[in-house]
Amino acid sequence: MVLLQIKNVSFTLPTEERILKRIDLTIEEGEFHVVFGPSGSGKTTLLKMFSQQLRPFGNFEGEIEINGVNMMDLNEEQLVRTIRFVHQNPNDQIIFEDVLQELAFGLENLGIPSDEIQNRMAEMVHFLKIESWLHEKTAYLSGGQKQILNLASALIMRPDILLLDEPTAQLDPLAATDFIHLLKRVNDELGTTIILIEHRVQALFPLATSMTFLEGGEVRFSCPTNKILEYLSGHENMVRQVLPPGLLLSHDLGLEDAPFTVKESIQLLKKYHISQLPFIKDLPSTYTTEVLKLKNISFRYDRKGRDVLKNIHFSIAENEIMTIFGNNGSGKTTLLKIITGQKNPYAGELFIDGVKQKKLKSLYASRKSIGYLPQNPLALFIEKTVLKDFEKYCRRLEIDPVKIDEVVAKLNIENYLHKHPEDLSGGEIQRVALAKLLLNNPKILLLDEPTKGLDLFSKNQMADLLLQLKQQSCAILIVTHDLEFAVKVATSVALFFDGKVLEKQSPRIFFSNNHYYTPAISRIVRPFDSNIINYEELLQSTKNLIGEFK
Repeated sequence: MVLLQIKNVSFTLPTEERILKRIDLTIEEGEFHVVFGPSGSGKTTLLKMFSQQLRPFGNFEGEIEINGVNMMDLNEEQLVRTIRFVHQNPNDQIIFEDVLQELAFGLENLGIPSDEIQNRMAEMVHFLKIESWLHEKTAYLSGGQKQILNLASALIMRPDILLLDEPTAQLDPLAATDFIHLLKRVNDELGTTIILIEHRVQALFPLATSMTFLEGGEVRFSCPTNKILEYLSGHENMVRQVLPPGLLLSHDLGLEDAPFTVKESIQLLKKYHISQLPFIKDLPSTYTTEVLKLKNISFRYDRKGRDVLKNIHFSIAENEIMTIFGNNGSGKTTLLKIITGQKNPYAGELFIDGVKQKKLKSLYASRKSIGYLPQNPLALFIEKTVLKDFEKYCRRLEIDPVKIDEVVAKLNIENYLHKHPEDLSGGEIQRVALAKLLLNNPKILLLDEPTKGLDLFSKNQMADLLLQLKQQSCAILIVTHDLEFAVKVATSVALFFDGKVLEKQSPRIFFSNNHYYTPAISRIVRPFDSNIINYEELLQSTKNLIGEFK
């Protein structure tokens, strides 16, 4: 049964920029539908068309029908009961200090009797298994818990349709996996129709019933998940990057199997009598010039509170790209703020170029040594257009304005220069913010979740850029949840645990030894005594072996 129909929908901003172009899409009742595509392709704008409150100012054309009724004929209460949203940033939707207040808010607004509110809350708490933090302050919840609270606040309204805009973008890998599987449970057990925008598409193949590829504001194709290979031709650059590694391997080897999961991929290799894959010798990186060193750094927010950072000790050298993984709320961002001088530790020493920093003021981060990309890159912009912001930044730091043209060309952001930063998509603002940092030729680059909001093509561009900066002797420290991105760029990897940065390891050793903080390819090859960590290695090593049995 058709639940939702989008008919010839277009949307144009007051600047006459057309964001959506003749969108036609049909969603059946009970579907788990994934929308993916490049940054700035109109995915978020498409979801905002379902809400008068979220819809940007501009010209809307076309029709959206829900259960055969034009959405414009539904009043606000009917829409609230039919469609609910979960946004990318877990903090954007939370209003109250207490979890219980947050859960009750939507129902109270609809005038639901208190007895029914209590019953719905009890049912939702048990369904999502959130009893243990029901009486917590929302500020003390982890990123994953906050996103589950947003999901609970949406589901308690009993909507027919749940719209989610990159809900795992700011979650660590384990929390992201838990959240996605929770969505599948909602879809299976409650029958709720789910429409999910996501860049991490690989993990969704076993769960999604259908997918839509959006590019340039247009639907390029929409199909059942198991038919996506039929659309590989003509969209290869984008589609190849979202396929699970086992499915891509099967396609590249000319096999008829279609493994979506790690388990199915392992079974595929065993089917062709593969018992062992190569074990690649790990060549440790060598560094000569240390540019950043932290020695026994400790930090707490309150004098009598617990230590958030405990005796942090590590160093980074020129030509090194170090990535740090860890759970949400573990202290990774706090660590970066200490390096930039936004926070001061109560113990320990910090050295830059061998010089001890007694109290590193945040002004230092604006000079030549340090460039810092925060989780919210909009915080770097204060002017009405990107170009004006760049020009003001250059004047303040006495940077030759010719540098703007160089950086703009390098990051391919010409189309964003005359836009307001807040009008850019999540992926676009990430690239523009990084460009602003590069105007100053930083010697040390600190990146907090730099791939948040980026499509896979943009991630590859960023990876290439960071590797270029590495060759130019830049030292780069990345805090990230993106395992696959780290495989591409990292020269060293460490895990944040219990307020400490554990011992640095090479990427191959780190990913081969971990079971959870490791990409799907490492999990696929583990039963075959292999330390392969990227797709090119997997394809090359299986070509000859499988060819013998075809």
